[in-house]
Amino acid sequence: MSERNGNPYIFRLGTTGPAETELLDIVSRAISAGVGPTVIQAMREVRERLRINPREFGEPMYRLRAMRMLMRHAIVNPLYIEFGVHDDEPVVVIRRVRWLADPAGG
Repeated sequence: MSERNGNPYIFRLGTTGPAETELLDIVSRAISAGVGPTVIQAMREVRERLRINPREFGEPMYRLRAMRMLMRHAIVNPLYIEFGVHDDEPVVVIRRVRWLADPAGG
């Protein structure tokens, strides 16, 4: 499922509660460390890739059969993300976000 009537799907993005908290914390720490724009730009790239073609982004990890999702992970420096892509619907759920260059080690 990559096109509908010749137009690419735009996948809906969601986040789990922990991923939303992680992302807000990462942005806050990155701004404090003086690298906020770098982290924010990486997240914009992640969002764009997840909205346009998540099945080709990153690497597959495992399948959640009951939820009909394939879990994947990817790195867009300096971020690591884990996300699920629904098998039938144009839906992506971000499960985890980590800042690889976090000076505090979080």
